[in-house]
Amino acid sequence: MQQRFILILAISLLAISAKADTIDYWHVYYNNARIKAFNTYTKGELRLRISDIKKSDSLAIRYFRDTPCAQCETTLTIEDKSNRQISQAYGIGTAQAIKMPVSSLLQYQQHFGEKEFKVFYQENLPLRKRQRVFLFAIKLE
Repeated sequence: MQQRFILILAISLLAISAKADTIDYWHVYYNNARIKAFNTYTKGELRLRISDIKKSDSLAIRYFRDTPCAQCETTLTIEDKSNRQISQAYGIGTAQAIKMPVSSLLQYQQHFGEKEFKVFYQENLPLRKRQRVFLFAIKLE
């Protein structure tokens, strides 16, 4: 009886200390071509040359996680350094690409001189606190 109790206790302690073996990751597309891949531990930045940006250019993000949602609303937001919203786009479901024009960053840069931006992803799930995830920074050169 005592050995069974110790075995159950040991298994319980192992279960409590176990960590998830999957991490969230996302792919970044520029004009439908994948240019970067990031994950929870490799957040970085995307550098874009101002002289190369065209009005028709687009940026798309596909976010992946181990417990996807098929019908939840997803939001991609780009903000400046002061957390002012520059651009926002919506999608439905995890892993579905959310696309937005790059021209909004160029217009903001021309008007305010700002060259650094932050990109956030959010899933709006019912009965769950909304949590924004910082994906990467964008720097215009």
